[in-house]
Amino acid sequence: MLKIRSLTLSHVAGVEHAHVEFPDNGVLVVHGPNEVGKSTLLRAIRLLLDDTPTSSRKREVKALKDVGVDEPTTISAQMLVGDMELHLTKAYNKGTGRCELQVSSPRAESLTGREASDRFAEILRGEVDTDLLDALTVEQGASLDQLAAAGLGPLERALAEETGVDDPAAGDQGDIGAASTLVDRIAAERARYFTPGGRASKELKAADDELAVAEDVHRTAEYAYDQAQKLITDLERLRAEKDEVTRQEPKARAEAQSTAADLEKGRERQRRIDEHTLVVTRAKQALELAEQRLQVREDRVAELTEATTVRDVAATAVTAATEAADGERHREAQLRETLAQLRRRARTLSAYGRYLDARERRAAVAQTRQVLAEQQEKAEEVSRKIEETRRQLAENPVTPELESKIRQVEAEHHRALGVRDASATLVEVSGPAGTHFRVDGGDHELAEVPESLRVTSPRALEFGDVTVSVTPARGKDGQLESGDLDAEVERTQTSLRAALTEAGVSTIEDVAGQAEARRVLQESLGELRITLSQATGGLSLDEHRQKIEENDRDHRAADTAATAAHDLIAEEDPDGEVELPDEAGSATSAPSATSGTGEVTRQVDEAEAQAEKTREDLDTLARTGAVAVLNSRVEERDRADARVGTIATALENMRADVDDDHLRQQVSGASQDVATAQGELDALLAETDHSAGDLDTLEGLAEGAQSRVKRLRDRADRIGHEISGANGALGEHSGVAERMEAATSRLQRARRTRERVHRQAQAADALHQAVQAARDDARRRYEAPYRASVEKLARTLYGRAVTIEFDEDLRISRRVLDSTALDAAQLSGGAREQLSILSRLAVADIVGKGEGVPVVIDDALGFADSARVQRMNVVLSQLGRTNQIIVLTCDPARFDGVPGATVTSMAQLQG
Repeated sequence: MLKIRSLTLSHVAGVEHAHVEFPDNGVLVVHGPNEVGKSTLLRAIRLLLDDTPTSSRKREVKALKDVGVDEPTTISAQMLVGDMELHLTKAYNKGTGRCELQVSSPRAESLTGREASDRFAEILRGEVDTDLLDALTVEQGASLDQLAAAGLGPLERALAEETGVDDPAAGDQGDIGAASTLVDRIAAERARYFTPGGRASKELKAADDELAVAEDVHRTAEYAYDQAQKLITDLERLRAEKDEVTRQEPKARAEAQSTAADLEKGRERQRRIDEHTLVVTRAKQALELAEQRLQVREDRVAELTEATTVRDVAATAVTAATEAADGERHREAQLRETLAQLRRRARTLSAYGRYLDARERRAAVAQTRQVLAEQQEKAEEVSRKIEETRRQLAENPVTPELESKIRQVEAEHHRALGVRDASATLVEVSGPAGTHFRVDGGDHELAEVPESLRVTSPRALEFGDVTVSVTPARGKDGQLESGDLDAEVERTQTSLRAALTEAGVSTIEDVAGQAEARRVLQESLGELRITLSQATGGLSLDEHRQKIEENDRDHRAADTAATAAHDLIAEEDPDGEVELPDEAGSATSAPSATSGTGEVTRQVDEAEAQAEKTREDLDTLARTGAVAVLNSRVEERDRADARVGTIATALENMRADVDDDHLRQQVSGASQDVATAQGELDALLAETDHSAGDLDTLEGLAEGAQSRVKRLRDRADRIGHEISGANGALGEHSGVAERMEAATSRLQRARRTRERVHRQAQAADALHQAVQAARDDARRRYEAPYRASVEKLARTLYGRAVTIEFDEDLRISRRVLDSTALDAAQLSGGAREQLSILSRLAVADIVGKGEGVPVVIDDALGFADSARVQRMNVVLSQLGRTNQIIVLTCDPARFDGVPGATVTSMAQLQG
């Protein structure tokens, strides 16, 4: 049992503060305009009774958060739960919520935090059926939903007590409510595996599909997990490498400083050595210069002696060569004449070969010109067809985009018609076939089946002298709900007409025809373009014309080359002395090409080879003959004589400057200076420390140390970048362990589920068949009291006897009033809402004596006429004698006729 004594809200969904006192029994009416917080009271009660943690970030908690201030959402209530008087406070705040529970009787308790929340949940589970609380709540917007009373434990227990029925499924204890829940669970369990007809349902296949999906997810998660582990290993290696670099860097810097200091000392030592070495070097250079001058003097004397000997030998050879040269001059003249003739023949034959080539090229170019002309003619014809096809395409406006637009507008128009028709009020007229009636003055005749009318605006139906006015449902603003739908239909129809006008057609079928014609033209255009490309070899018309012009230029060039070659033949052989391969006569006549270029080339090569042989003989004679020998001997004699004079003059001038004895004295003095400087250098080297190594070694060590410091720094930077990259990549794999664990769990669950489904399917079916027969029999027996209670309330509401029928879930399925039976779906919205409220009040009436909970009605009876509202007020007042009823409404006048009701406004509750 649950009774709410008081409720206090602070900073809840825009309600800064509100406090309401509830009577233990009776009707409490809370009224106010829309969006003032009435439904917030219901949502607050539900959240307070829920076990959602006060630090939760769930959507239902965030929905009640007052975004205007930074204050916790606080809900507190004084309640009677069973026989326990308690006060509960919950302050919802992200991460810092609080919960306080004070129990005043039968035994005092005071708890906070999670202990308070758990204790309240324990008390609530032991005393209150939350399914009953949900069933007796009519939420705003859900007042037309019929209650499925089957399965409500408190109701079935109360009904079983009234009828004295023990449910066979409940065993020895006869707990009807528990048995009903068990039977429903058995039926639900069977429905997981079998359809009502006994065939296997999809869950068996779903278990296999889930296993396959779970295996795929597991493989994907496993791969991502392995990649993340590799990145972690790489990070550990990189961090260790970076630590090692960091450890080595101070030592490397110290070594670099030490080697730099050693290098500076080495450079100072080397500077002193270099100074003494320079003195030694200069002394050696002076000695070398003196020795060189003395050696030059001695070399000049030897050269003069040798040159005199050579001059005498050359003079003797000139005398002998002069006698042999006189006999060779006649043979040289004959060879020169033969060479000139052979060269003229080769040039004439070469010009003849070029002439033949030019003629053949001119003929080939002319043949190509004919082919190109034919291609050009065909290409121009295809080009004209392409232009005509393009013109036809331009005159057809139905592009694929416009066709798609028209189809979309047509679909929107059909959707608007469907929505308007679906929202229209359905009126079915039935009666004997052939019966006449009138609708808005128009005559209608009934057929064998009832005639259905969809009403979107007020209409009048006349049946003889009886006129029935049908007005569609109106919205809260009093306007017809179908008004906007008609406007939408008109808008889409206007858009469709505009699109058809843009396409230049009048019907959708014309659009399809025009679109198909355009596609045919586009296909033809593509084929013509391919044909044009084939005709021109892939070239455009302009490029093909340029190719023809290039062919014309090649033809002119070949003709010019033939003429030039013919003129060159006449120029090289004006007297026709050269015999041509075709034996056509002299070179001045027009030769033919009957012998072909191959024979011409052979004869040219033969003439050039003979000319080359003659030239080589002439060159050999000029190089090695007696005349050449004579010339060579004369040149040798003249050179030797000139060399003797040059050397003698130079030696004489040199001795005039410095005589030979003075040069020998300079060499002796320079040698003594070298010995002195070398002795001083040796003494310096003897007293210098060489243990540190030479300067190159020191420079190498210093550069190596500096390089090591730089490499360590570069390595540290590189490792840092690699660590950043690995961290970034690892960030992309965040949660892989959880996903791997979840995937593994899912795979294991899928495997277990698959095995369990196959095991449990037959067991569920057998248990269901065994229990259902006995359960159905028991339900038929204790359903009567529930029907009697609903019909009793309905008699008060309708003022006359009413018969109510239920489906197997104890949901109202049919109402029989004045011998007229209507299914629940055929009733108006107001009638369905009234029956929905009556069924809940009947449940409250039956269970209210022992396990009652508040009945909450949020914004109902908006579809009821005034007479029905007044009678519903009587029903509420009767039920309020033994039940706590909470009514939330924006129109308090609906509930003015509830005697003894407590009426308050949201403004009063908010102080």
